[in-house]
Amino acid sequence: MIKVLHIGMSYELGGIEQFLINYSKNIDKDLIKIDFINVFEVAKKQSYYTELSKLGKIYNIADYRNHPFKSYKQLKEVINNGNYDIV
Repeated sequence: MIKVLHIGMSYELGGIEQFLINYSKNIDKDLIKIDFINVFEVAKKQSYYTELSKLGKIYNIADYRNHPFKSYKQLKEVINNGNYDIV
């Protein structure tokens, strides 16, 4: 199985989020597992957040614009612990 970690969700439904939803719904989940990084607190209230959480794990980390060191530390921890093939 290939493990993928996607970084770059935004706080509202846009092209990237819609692409991720469509792609994640249509991949062979026995071959590819996709998880997501979220840095926006407000994104948790969006409908796409709930949909993506059904398709893979969402890691909520600190917003890099407000807490760059904390965000970096949390991101590094997710990557190191997740054994991802693609980030």
